[in-house]
Amino acid sequence: MSEIKFIRRQREPHERAGTPVPVAESPPSDPNPPPPAERRHGLRTHVILACLAGASTLSVWFTMGGLGMTWDEAYYFEPHRNAAQFLIDAARGTRVPGVTPDQYFAQVPELPAVPRLIHGLSGLLFDGSWLAERHMFAPLVAQRLLNGVAHGLNAYLLALLLVPAAGFLPAIAGMLAYATLPHVFAHAHFAATETLMVTMTLLTVLAFLRGLRSLWAVPLAGVAFGLALNTKFNLILLPLPLALWGLIDHRRLVWLPLLGMAAIAPIVWIATWPWLWSDTLTRLWDYLQHFLTHAQTPTWYLGRRWGEGTDSVPWFYPLHILAVTTPLPALLLSAVGLLFCLWPRSPDRREHLFVLLAAIPLAISCAPGAPRYDGTRLFFNALPALALLAGVGCARIGEWFPGAGRDRVRSGVVLALTALMAIPGALAIFISHPHELSHFNELAGGLPGAVRRGFEPVQWCEAVNEPVIEHLNAMLPPGASLMPVALHDQIFTHMQSWGVLRPDIRIVGPPAVSDYHIVQARFGFFGRVEWFLWSRWFPGGSRRFGWPRGVDIPEVPLIAVAPTGQGFVDAVMRELTLETSEITP
Repeated sequence: MSEIKFIRRQREPHERAGTPVPVAESPPSDPNPPPPAERRHGLRTHVILACLAGASTLSVWFTMGGLGMTWDEAYYFEPHRNAAQFLIDAARGTRVPGVTPDQYFAQVPELPAVPRLIHGLSGLLFDGSWLAERHMFAPLVAQRLLNGVAHGLNAYLLALLLVPAAGFLPAIAGMLAYATLPHVFAHAHFAATETLMVTMTLLTVLAFLRGLRSLWAVPLAGVAFGLALNTKFNLILLPLPLALWGLIDHRRLVWLPLLGMAAIAPIVWIATWPWLWSDTLTRLWDYLQHFLTHAQTPTWYLGRRWGEGTDSVPWFYPLHILAVTTPLPALLLSAVGLLFCLWPRSPDRREHLFVLLAAIPLAISCAPGAPRYDGTRLFFNALPALALLAGVGCARIGEWFPGAGRDRVRSGVVLALTALMAIPGALAIFISHPHELSHFNELAGGLPGAVRRGFEPVQWCEAVNEPVIEHLNAMLPPGASLMPVALHDQIFTHMQSWGVLRPDIRIVGPPAVSDYHIVQARFGFFGRVEWFLWSRWFPGGSRRFGWPRGVDIPEVPLIAVAPTGQGFVDAVMRELTLETSEITP
């Protein structure tokens, strides 16, 4: 059958039709157009976000006072200095006879190279600077200052993830949500691994996303993941949320960046960690075994002691801790953002990735056999994803608000939600500083309510700060002995080496009988003797240190110091009927 063609005649316009309006030809469409938010914002966006990131860094730098040496910093201080010496010798081209590069990194071998090098470099850059020397713990503060830069960088990278998915103002909301989380703000002050873990997580995610669209970014994803592996063991499973999201939403495109990460990351990991340059396979195996067989640290939770010879901490501990330590407005907006991200008609597939970045670290922490202690620290990489969800929540509520079709109304709603979220978080930081790690929200009844409900008020020794050291210097007689309880004793030896704690004070441990005891309220480390010391011996004659500000919060002691000596030993034997060998904590 021949093809039938219909020919439509072009009619002349009617005399009343008016002058026809010319229609411009539309340009050819871009097969991979950038998201609308990226088209609307350019250099101005980056300048504003960079200014906010700089403000985040400054907020950390100028609040360094009042934070003592943490448990991990007591282990890491000397390894950081050794890494700094490695940088000096490498820059000068000097070779110490009999010293190989891996020996600079041999102390505390479970600490990867990236935190060593960054905190060691920080100590080099800021040693003797005004920012460090204005504090009692100047050598420690010098190592901490670049961590404040990482905190600001984290806020900036987080906003870069949010702008394409939710827009400019919600990205600012996410930045402020992250910067005003009390536990995040606390860890930004420490020369440890948590803040840098977030940095490497965000860099890897951004490089992976770019690798989906650009071939040149695939090696960057591999390099970023290699540095992530060299920052924190927890990040070994970082490809899991990326792979799941990519397979669900991008199918074939995901394989190239994943293969790039698998091929390049191990090379970068080994190349940037001199400790692995010798006996590589054995040391890698020892490193993995250290974390895979890590014992459960004793933890006080729900009014009882868990771990180390008792039952493991319940699986829901991470979820419970997250719920009672996150400021409520940020928690609620994150929940709203989660619901919108899971909505079948979610406008941006990147939001599904935000859900996985939050859910998988929490799921791993809740899994059987996973270590659970130290509050938010072991699932710390879920906290930036919480801020991402809060930013999405602000954006989607703004779109649903009456009149949200008008940009001005939508922007006003997002700004109002941002203020409602950021102000309570900033206020919580102001009230609790320098003890942000002891912050609990209204669901727990604040710190006093949390203690009554059976949570540990403090875990990481940061409460042994300037007032505590000044009190020890003033109170202890010459040559007195001091026994730390539920504390890292190296904290005090480091402080003596810096010249801030009197050198004549003798730091002792069991089985010695000590003139004085200093106790941290880390109840998971308490046995019968420690509880007797804390609840029966200390209340009458101890000096207790807690919150510096009493804004509707009664003082809750985090550290206590009191004389003990032979009188304490006799009281324990009389009250608890213990053998002498069991008495000293």
